Amino acid sequence: MSISELAQLYDRMADTQMKESIIFTLSQRQSDRAAIDKLFDIAKNEKDADLRKKAIFWLGQSRDPRVQQFLMELINK
Repeated sequence: MSISELAQLYDRMADTQMKESIIFTLSQRQSDRAAIDKLFDIAKNEKDADLRKKAIFWLGQSRDPRVQQFLMELINK
């Protein structure tokens, strides 16, 4: 499944456990810029605080150079 398909599935999904699974799947595909972008989106916009925390946790494990700046922006809000 492509990252864009996963992202669309996440946006349509109502089940929290399925959303958690998608977040984990995105975290395992961190070499794909789109996966990190979707994790950024979840961390910023997800209404469920636990899902936001999971996205932030997995972003913290990333080596993507954009993550540090993103996390700093979240902290400073």
